[in-house]
Amino acid sequence: MSEARTGTPHDGAPLLSVEDLTVTFGAGGSATHAVRGASWQLRRGEVLAVVGESGSGKSVTATSLLGLLPPTAEVGGRAVLDGHGDLLTLGPEALRRLRGGTVSMVFQDPMSALNPVLRIGDQLAEAVRVHSGAGRAAARARALELLRTVALPDPERRLRSYPHELSGGQLQRVVIAMALANEPAVVIADEPTTALDVTVQADVLDLLRELTVRRGTSVLLITHDMGVVADLADRVVVMREGLVVETGPVRDVLRAPQAQYTRDLLAAVPRLPEPELGEAAEGVSRPGAHPAPEGTAVLDVRGLSVVYGARWGSPGLRALDGVDLHVAPGEVLGLVGESGSGKSTLAGVVNGLVRPSAGTVRVGGQDPSALRGAALRSLRARVGVVFQNPYSSLDPRAVVADSVAEPLLLHTSLDAAAVRARVAALLDSVALPAGSADRYPHELSGGQRQRVAIARAVALEPDLLIADEPTSALDVSVQARILDLLAELRGRLGFASLFISHDLAVVGQVADRVAVLHRGRLVEQGPAADVLTRPVDPYTRRLVAAAPVTDPDEQQRRRTAWRALAS
Repeated sequence: MSEARTGTPHDGAPLLSVEDLTVTFGAGGSATHAVRGASWQLRRGEVLAVVGESGSGKSVTATSLLGLLPPTAEVGGRAVLDGHGDLLTLGPEALRRLRGGTVSMVFQDPMSALNPVLRIGDQLAEAVRVHSGAGRAAARARALELLRTVALPDPERRLRSYPHELSGGQLQRVVIAMALANEPAVVIADEPTTALDVTVQADVLDLLRELTVRRGTSVLLITHDMGVVADLADRVVVMREGLVVETGPVRDVLRAPQAQYTRDLLAAVPRLPEPELGEAAEGVSRPGAHPAPEGTAVLDVRGLSVVYGARWGSPGLRALDGVDLHVAPGEVLGLVGESGSGKSTLAGVVNGLVRPSAGTVRVGGQDPSALRGAALRSLRARVGVVFQNPYSSLDPRAVVADSVAEPLLLHTSLDAAAVRARVAALLDSVALPAGSADRYPHELSGGQRQRVAIARAVALEPDLLIADEPTSALDVSVQARILDLLAELRGRLGFASLFISHDLAVVGQVADRVAVLHRGRLVEQGPAADVLTRPVDPYTRRLVAAAPVTDPDEQQRRRTAWRALAS
């Protein structure tokens, strides 16, 4: 891989100049001014990061450049791309030629950017042929070359694969390959690593870095992750409520921010304590669980194995293999590991949704897999669950009050008046205004939707709360408020928590102990301060080294350590 970026501004004339960009939705008194007079420049071969909270205008800015906004948007100002004029005045045909050719885009969710019924090779070849006019054989050869360029394992086989057969990191590599198909001058990367594990994220960032260093491609990076900015960007544009509040070289902005808003964003970023990433101390071992005395654990897992698809002589996929762990009353156990490590499978077993192949799981002394009907429903009432994406976990056709009331109606005998009062109290406990009760999920922000999901999860005052990536899709300031809310509710209600996350800094902030899963096996477990600062297992050391930080120089040192451990 290439050397880490220096954060030094690139010289020369700008490749793309945005001047006084405005984007307005609606008209009159109900108009929403999404972007208000934004100006910045993207130079050749540099990475320019545009950061800010949801609603700041960063994604609207990016999509306006390619004419991808809905017809209701009114766009003003100028966006001059060298050799192509003002992008905002180009007609539909000129924009179609530009998209995917001179300017391409990498979206946050690669699964939604790819056609689920077409093979990867066909989709890549189509992207090549649309702009180059290449024949089938030449386009197919170019598709294979692109998969090799993005270092996708076994590229010949992946050409024949469908999107659902690839992992999230592999899909993101495919989308990047598609963006590179026609040697674009500019790649717009809109939150390209938000849903990825730290090690996969590190790989993808290395790949984006290669574009600028070896190909001279300019990258417009849209993100809310300040660690990603420190890792990849040369310069930073900070937006708030449609306005550019600060811009400058990455080192200047992240180490000595001038705007109070930028300082607030950086202050909200969870920080991982400085780890010791050398060889583990001789004689130190932290591989397994230290079971609580029987009868005292809210969650007690012993020898748990889960195998999927073991039939007709096939050994199947071993999702969990001999896992031992426990969660004591009032304790937070952070569960970390890459996609496919078994984290969500474990959560499914605890909630009675997945049957174990071997071993035992006891929640409050009861085995979920041995229960049926009313007994299983009663146990589930003692386990609350907060999922990663509240938009998909909430019924889009139900107002907030009905979603929060659902567990009360299923598991209690409260009358209608008592349910309404309890729902109002729950919404108040998660700091949602009273008017939220009658709104639908799409009328709320991401942070507000997650507050609704938390209110529903704690409605029955559970003994155990499973939080499965509850903040990974949120901005840092919103994430900080959600984490504070969970801590406040735990202090008041006294529940234990199984906190699943790929963000080690978040885990370090909330967890008492940390358990590390790798390919279904528990490789390390212990106090959070020990596991995250003095990791023993080589896999844990790689995870910790891959976690980004907001200081560019420190991030460069961590990147070097991660490469050494990953090699």
